[in-house]
Amino acid sequence: MNALENCPLVKNINRSDYRISFYGSRPDLILRGCDNQGDRLRGLNLYASLMDEFQDVGPTVWDEIVFPALARNRDWRALLIGTPKGRTSYFYKIHEQALREPDWSYFHFHTSHNPFFPKTHLERARRELPPKVFRQEFEASWEDFEGALFSAIERHHIATEVPDSFRSVYLGVDWGDINPAMVVVGLTHGGCYYLLDFWKNDSGLPITEPMLLEQAAKFAKEYNIYRPFLPDDRPGSILSFRRYGKLHSVPALQRSVEVKRSKPSPMERVAIGDSLFYQNRLYFTPKTAALFDEFSSYHREKDSDGNLLNKPAKGQQDHCLDAAMHVIGTLEFKHGDHVLNFAQAA
Repeated sequence: MNALENCPLVKNINRSDYRISFYGSRPDLILRGCDNQGDRLRGLNLYASLMDEFQDVGPTVWDEIVFPALARNRDWRALLIGTPKGRTSYFYKIHEQALREPDWSYFHFHTSHNPFFPKTHLERARRELPPKVFRQEFEASWEDFEGALFSAIERHHIATEVPDSFRSVYLGVDWGDINPAMVVVGLTHGGCYYLLDFWKNDSGLPITEPMLLEQAAKFAKEYNIYRPFLPDDRPGSILSFRRYGKLHSVPALQRSVEVKRSKPSPMERVAIGDSLFYQNRLYFTPKTAALFDEFSSYHREKDSDGNLLNKPAKGQQDHCLDAAMHVIGTLEFKHGDHVLNFAQAA
């Protein structure tokens, strides 16, 4: 919009609707998102469409909305751009169609084809990412992924010795009236994460907020925790943590921070955790060895035909896993320490 602001062909720029109108019979230029199953795209009369991050676009958006809007016009065009997301994705089916149909074209580029991407970053990614993840993210490869989400986890990630000191210690929390969980996470000066302790409700009975606060305060004092990481779906409970910390002189709880569950997304947190296992930077301890099975059994959902989908299956016992990854995923994503934050293949 800024680039075209002073263009003599531009008649009007609507910044609230993200629409640029031109003089004459030229079509408008519109920027729209594909959220809510593409509802905002309905009713458009399209001559051309550019869709980025197509691997995250559902099939109904293209099949039922965009394609019909294009097909009503002669000589329509579309450019679909994205990064492969496994062979079970809808993007893979579109790629197969592009190879099969004579009126489609298919283009395939690696990150290494980008002259502006630093080679040192590419080599770092090659060292630190599991091979399949590297091929998918940096070589635009259509990979088959097994059901387990943490492919690099091994028994040696249950540490027999725990460091004497940590750069900082954090508390991860996963809300729930019946199944809340907490995990104490230590970060070493060398950048390794240790799951030091955990708590979860196995009673099957509801847990009140005061009980949750008491357990958090207990962990905070025992492990000299710096701050808790709390999911953003309960803002009132986050305020309760801070008030409790002030009232009972627990500085850690006063420093409680909100975790955006969508930044990073659940699958991005999985990718971060799997890369840390691959780099031998994420460990269980004797107190948290029971969580090894929760991580190692964490698996993908299947569709009605038995195909693996690129998202966690529902109904898993993953409350401690989520609590731990709220801390680890946020720290790695926020501070840019993780190689997945670099630009990737298109």
